[in-house]
Amino acid sequence: MKSYLNVNDIMKINGVSRAKAYKILRTLRAEKQDGVAFQDTYESKLIGKAVIPSKIYLNFFPHASGSIRALGE
Repeated sequence: MKSYLNVNDIMKINGVSRAKAYKILRTLRAEKQDGVAFQDTYESKLIGKAVIPSKIYLNFFPHASGSIRALGE
């Protein structure tokens, strides 16, 4: 399974346009988990703005686990 998902991965998994995939990415990066938004973490600043950890993605889209596994192969 991929550790991080980018916009192209989100487009494939959800079957959405690039603009919608970016909106999903920005929304998930801003969501707080355990009191901290991913976009505010050191890890986020280190790897850049164009990815989201698959763990966070699966918290909001649990049905996508099989699709993420298929991307990693």
